[in-house]
Amino acid sequence: MKNKKLKILALVAIVAVVASIGVWYVSQERLETTQKAETRMITDMAGRTVEIPATVERIVSVNPMATQAVFVVHGQDKLVGITLKMGRKKMEEIYPKIKNMPAPMGPEGLNIEEILSLKPDVVLSKAGTKWTGYNKKMEEAGIPLVCIYPESPELLAESVRLIGDVLGKEKEAEDFASFYDKKMEYIRSNTQIPEDEKMKVYVAVPDKLTTAGGDWYQSYLIEDAGGINVAGSLMGGWKTVSIEQILRWNPDVIVVVSYCSDSVDDILSNPRWQQINAVKNCRVYRIPRYIEAWDMPVPESILGTMWLSNKLYPEEVHFNMAEEMKTFYSKFYNYTITDEEIAQILR
Repeated sequence: MKNKKLKILALVAIVAVVASIGVWYVSQERLETTQKAETRMITDMAGRTVEIPATVERIVSVNPMATQAVFVVHGQDKLVGITLKMGRKKMEEIYPKIKNMPAPMGPEGLNIEEILSLKPDVVLSKAGTKWTGYNKKMEEAGIPLVCIYPESPELLAESVRLIGDVLGKEKEAEDFASFYDKKMEYIRSNTQIPEDEKMKVYVAVPDKLTTAGGDWYQSYLIEDAGGINVAGSLMGGWKTVSIEQILRWNPDVIVVVSYCSDSVDDILSNPRWQQINAVKNCRVYRIPRYIEAWDMPVPESILGTMWLSNKLYPEEVHFNMAEEMKTFYSKFYNYTITDEEIAQILR
């Protein structure tokens, strides 16, 4: 009888142990499933596979182009740190909350300690040679990093889509892409012009004798507007050229960026430039800017493409830029731009 009781007790103990192991296993499985659900993997535009929270609540942007994309997808409420260069003053008017927001990327470089103190779920940066050192420092510090690479209009749209994915704002990102595609389709359908009849364009960047090569954003913008970049065969970013070379190119239109040290009047009044068709016909224009320059790889560059297409082909392309600007800034920045501002920008 005693042995029988011992056997029963032993059996009960074994059952209890097995049951507890089963409960532990199920609990662990549920915990791992929950943990997996709390994070997800994405591939950024530097080709890196990054683990990020399933729901991102806190972001730091150390790149001004990424910052603009955050606003376009209406994710600015998640910003806890921001980097804006020349456009910061205007952005403070559009979204006053950024006025006192930490800026961990400044003239002195990247402040890793400040980024860590902000406890971001994700930091938005940019791929490319210039950013390699900054990105490496952040990775070494264990900072969750997602890089965009908006170096052509198509890559800009892809960058917006990536940030929309990170922030759970896919619909908003597609709204921008759809807006972009619709405007580009209109331009393409109205500028079906033989190659030898297209407007030849020279763009003056930091100064009148520096231009954008064929692999630079301004060149893509010219092509998208239906023109030909006379310096398109040059590669390697901004290129210094001579007045003799510009005379040989003889562009039909000259565009001057907003940050160029030379003005439209400087070019129109310069004796050396008088034999160029663009000068003879007074077709020298300044590219507008508002938050950022419209020729830079930022969402506003679609306005730059539309504006330039109007200038190149006024008989074929008929964007009402004042109305287009009102729609754009209202739709993507929740901001009502005034008629006075529009007149100043388009002057």
